[in-house]
Amino acid sequence: AVAILLTWPAADAFNAYGCSSIDKSSHSTNGGRSGGCSSTTGTTALHAIKAGDKLPWVDVHWGFNPPTILALPEYVARRNVIIVGVPGAFTSNAQVSTYLANSNQLKQLGVDEVIVTAVNDGAVMGVWQHKVNTAGTIVTFFADPHGHLRDECGTAANNVDWERRLGLIGRSKPFVMYVEGCIVKYFAVADSDEDGTTHAEAMMGIIERIRSEEMQFAQ
Repeated sequence: AVAILLTWPAADAFNAYGCSSIDKSSHSTNGGRSGGCSSTTGTTALHAIKAGDKLPWVDVHWGFNPPTILALPEYVARRNVIIVGVPGAFTSNAQVSTYLANSNQLKQLGVDEVIVTAVNDGAVMGVWQHKVNTAGTIVTFFADPHGHLRDECGTAANNVDWERRLGLIGRSKPFVMYVEGCIVKYFAVADSDEDGTTHAEAMMGIIERIRSEEMQFAQ
């Protein structure tokens, strides 16, 4: 059995998201939730997410039988988090390996967690996390089984080669998102997970630049 401890962050996640109450009973067609904190829904345009946007209100899955379902903004809450979108579990380790190798450096930059997500089910993502051995790092794996996060980010791959050669259907292009307190500070998408744009080394430079700009603005 694969057992990975999940810890729930701040209890006041709704306030971190910028509102005091949310109607959890109402969902949009693509998995976003309506209410005071809903994000823009119903679009698959590329680069639908941009700096300054709120983190999309979507559910992610962990585990199976039954899966643990987490509202992403509730889980992120007031923390600093990098969200890494990959085409699929076990397809390539190009992106993930960079975050595993630089986990300590990212933590020193103030990153609380790196969330790796793919359009797979929670069981597959859990086994993949166990396989790559994230123990001792800040890297965790979650599933986007219905592609709701993919749709909110506008990163649908529509890659005929992936479908024919690998059987990957309805997947996401590689992307990376840096989030502080449920506010997107940076977002980038790539055509290949070999593209260093979505790797940890690039993100460390981005975070350092954001910190520098914030310090200059505060002066």
